[in-house]
Amino acid sequence: MIQDLVPEVRKNMHVIAKEEVELQRLDEQIGETRTRLGKEKEQLLRLKTDLAAGKAEYVYANRTYTADEVKVDLASRFDRYKTGEATLSQLVQIRDARQKSLTAARHKLEGMLAARRQLQVEIENLEARAQMVAAAKTTSNYQFDDSRLGRVKELVSSLRNQLEVNEKLVSTEVYFHDEIPLDKTTPENIVEQITEHFGPKAPAATAVAKK
Repeated sequence: MIQDLVPEVRKNMHVIAKEEVELQRLDEQIGETRTRLGKEKEQLLRLKTDLAAGKAEYVYANRTYTADEVKVDLASRFDRYKTGEATLSQLVQIRDARQKSLTAARHKLEGMLAARRQLQVEIENLEARAQMVAAAKTTSNYQFDDSRLGRVKELVSSLRNQLEVNEKLVSTEVYFHDEIPLDKTTPENIVEQITEHFGPKAPAATAVAKK
């Protein structure tokens, strides 16, 4: 009887191992996103500072750009940065939820293994008692009380039902793609928007970017 439980235990162990690999990949994705956002923030603040100087032209990588061109580029970068912030927040929430589910699955597996070991002990005990009864019947009319056997069978049946419940965790990967804005106008106050976004009035956004 107890051998019937082995495939279910192995199945749950496989699910847990697979989820651990997925969580590791998710952690790596979060780390890469944070690093990228850090670089993008530095570039945003550099362009914002340059524009605040009020010059007519700017030179980057040996190329000259007008103030309007820099403003358009800054607005596009800022939109992309805010999308990246939202992506990072979602990835962290997904990682935390899946970590919580994984912890619950581990506890469940530990409970299965403990119950399986207990059943193994009880079954071995019953087998020994059955051998004793068989020996006693050869010399007497001894009647064996099988109520304990029935109780253990109920425990085995209950455990089988519990083992049939599978943890299904959704592996989610989030992708974002950039597009070239064709008709979008650049806000005139882009410098002020970035100053407000990274200023002391936005501690939550700054805290996310620093992680």
